[in-house]
Amino acid sequence: AYDLRPPMDQGYRQFNRLAHQAGISVHALAGDPRWGKPQYHHVPLEWVESVQRLNAAAPEEEQFDGVHSDVEVYLLSKTWKEQPAFLLGGYLDLNAKIAQMLIQDPMTLGVDIPFWFDDDPSYRILWHGSVKDPTQHTLDTVDTVTVMAYRNFAEGDDGTIHLVSLEM
Repeated sequence: AYDLRPPMDQGYRQFNRLAHQAGISVHALAGDPRWGKPQYHHVPLEWVESVQRLNAAAPEEEQFDGVHSDVEVYLLSKTWKEQPAFLLGGYLDLNAKIAQMLIQDPMTLGVDIPFWFDDDPSYRILWHGSVKDPTQHTLDTVDTVTVMAYRNFAEGDDGTIHLVSLEM
């Protein structure tokens, strides 16, 4: 569990205050591949609620500016191989639930996506009445994305710069 209650909240609040004084925005980050499965959605939803509670109790300069979710469902390799649409649907549903929680909240919602989420046509999924790749559905739902393109080198056709540029 993510413990943002007193006295644990004091460290976060102090960090947020110092970061804000330096002109840096701060987003609470958490994630687990299992969160893409509907039976685990309660865990990240409770985490978002805990961030909202911390913000409600803190002065503005000690609040988080957003939440950032790192739910890499494809790391559940057996299920991903057998049921990618199930995991993608659960991932998209989770993002939509969190976005709904934040409608009346000034916090933004960011998520991580792999650079290849839109490469394989078999990952296109019918979700909320529209067939799109997971990247497009995600962009329709959240405020920001971080494109994950981990490499040991930046340049070249398989380098981070080229891979991320294809996502812009």
